[in-house]
Amino acid sequence: MVALKLAWKNIWRNPVRSAVVMISIGLGVWALMFLLSFMGGMVESYVERSLRHKTSHVQIHTPDWKEEHLLSHHFTAAEDSDFMTTLPGLRGFSERLLLEGVVMSAHATRGTQIVGVDSDMEAATLGLDELIVEGDYFEGKRRWPILISQKTAEKLNVKINSKVVLNFPDTSGSITSGAFKVQGIFKSGDNNWDEAHVFVLKQGLHQLIGLDRQEVHEIAFYLDDRMKVDTVVQLLQSIYPAQRVEDYEEISPELRLYSSSLGLNRLIMTIIIMLALVFGIINTMLMAVLERTRELGMLMAIGMNRMRVFGMIVWETLLLGMMGLPLGLLAGWLTISWTATTGIDLSAFAEGISEFGMDPIVYPSLPTSAYIEIALSVGLTSLLAAIYPSIKATRLQPVEAVRKI
Repeated sequence: MVALKLAWKNIWRNPVRSAVVMISIGLGVWALMFLLSFMGGMVESYVERSLRHKTSHVQIHTPDWKEEHLLSHHFTAAEDSDFMTTLPGLRGFSERLLLEGVVMSAHATRGTQIVGVDSDMEAATLGLDELIVEGDYFEGKRRWPILISQKTAEKLNVKINSKVVLNFPDTSGSITSGAFKVQGIFKSGDNNWDEAHVFVLKQGLHQLIGLDRQEVHEIAFYLDDRMKVDTVVQLLQSIYPAQRVEDYEEISPELRLYSSSLGLNRLIMTIIIMLALVFGIINTMLMAVLERTRELGMLMAIGMNRMRVFGMIVWETLLLGMMGLPLGLLAGWLTISWTATTGIDLSAFAEGISEFGMDPIVYPSLPTSAYIEIALSVGLTSLLAAIYPSIKATRLQPVEAVRKI
């Protein structure tokens, strides 16, 4: 207790230096929180955007579909789909036909995946209607409408109401063609994915390729909570025992990589910031010890043992760290709360970001556990930073120390 009292008084003997250390620690904590929240926001944005507009949470295919995307790898969807609505957290599901084919205009030809969908199902599942930037989403009574991406429209040199031709195989192995009119142009923010897909109505494809109405290549399920994925997978596996039911991490391994790497990235960033703080604190405390050489020698000469001197320096360092910590936590929390509402606009880099499927508006987020981890990291950093100056102080020889001016 004596060492703690002396440590508290020693801190305020040089208030400017102590304030600089506390502010430095606070800024370090703030910078760490902001970087972690920004990184977390980008990962969360990418994952949620991918789930909403690309993979959904769960998909059903035939067992052979993953190895080869062939027309013959289809299965029969349940005629009575009312049971689907009883799945926990279900926001939408979509039954799709998937064909590898070619889209052609009078100016160019592109390889693509042709996705046959039900308009209402796809709007609830993929949110395709939310991505339309020009034209309409499967509306009206057009017989053969098609939705293409903005990038595809540019490369084919087509616009709304332009005619394009799709070539794809049918069940007999022959190449079938169909003429479609561009009804809508979409943009998901992921250029690579956009260029690889075009969307048409499923009933039209069924007629062209000669499959029964209930035959599909894929059923996708979009949920309101990732925590319900395992439950839904188990239920669907019991309904479709002969098919392959996969969650989004199996469908798209990069989503699992992004999510799992977040913890490692957080640890690396924390170590880097804490190392910078360690050297700053060590430098300050070492200066404090050297400036008080005579004083420390006097304390040891009149009976203060080396362990108490060690404890006093450790307490000084810990107090500086623990006083700087709340400043950083408060500043970080305020910054994250504000930017989580307004978002950080990266539209200036939108073209580059879209190549990776990132949202140009990032909403930083930091879990509560991260606050605790940061607080513990600062405490541990302060403790480690106190060791060398404290050892330096205990090695002073009282007789020599008191002679120093």
